[in-house]
Amino acid sequence: MLYVTYGGMENLKFNGYLTRMKDIYFHAISAFYLYKGLSNIKNTNVVGNDKAIKNVAAMNKAKWFFQAAWECSRYSWLTQLSKLFDESKESLNLTNMINYVESNKKHLGKDFFLDNNEGSFLIDELLKRYKWVEKKDIESLRQILEENNMIIERLKTYRDENLAHEDKKKTEVTITIEEIDKLFEIAKEILNTLSYKINFDTTEYDHIEKYIKKDIEKIIKSLG
Repeated sequence: MLYVTYGGMENLKFNGYLTRMKDIYFHAISAFYLYKGLSNIKNTNVVGNDKAIKNVAAMNKAKWFFQAAWECSRYSWLTQLSKLFDESKESLNLTNMINYVESNKKHLGKDFFLDNNEGSFLIDELLKRYKWVEKKDIESLRQILEENNMIIERLKTYRDENLAHEDKKKTEVTITIEEIDKLFEIAKEILNTLSYKINFDTTEYDHIEKYIKKDIEKIIKSLG
């Protein structure tokens, strides 16, 4: 079971844990979209050769800013994403969230759901559809993590040797953007599954990428 100090209280309930995990995910995916946006804006395979040349010329007018933004965003999403897939018993992570839900069934059942939705005019309809997290759900979420353990381990190795501290001798680690995309999808699926099963609530983040892309294009246009 997780024990943390937050707002002067220990052993926060599920919603407190979930809110904090979603915050970590939000900051991670936002930084990742910024990193991808800054990378793609000068990628000839994405925007074409002529536009890439024009965008690079505009970025060179504030090159130190763009270099810093790219590196800071890279550091941020790698660090935050690693938090989600950490396995320390003392930290808040996806594995511990699953364990917490499994070991607190008595506190996160129907009564918990009613408390969370007190006063809702849809409560009767929601109760008809209410289904607690079952054993098969827990097993399915753990299987997702297990099936992608090799990617997760590479991410954690990179985090430990390059971000948490600077190792004298480093392991050569290769992680593709496609694999990072997959880890973000896994994290979202786990958080949304637990949230939906208990609160009938899910969160989508696709709009963030669209907004960041538009903002980058505005900045490039203003510099061009």
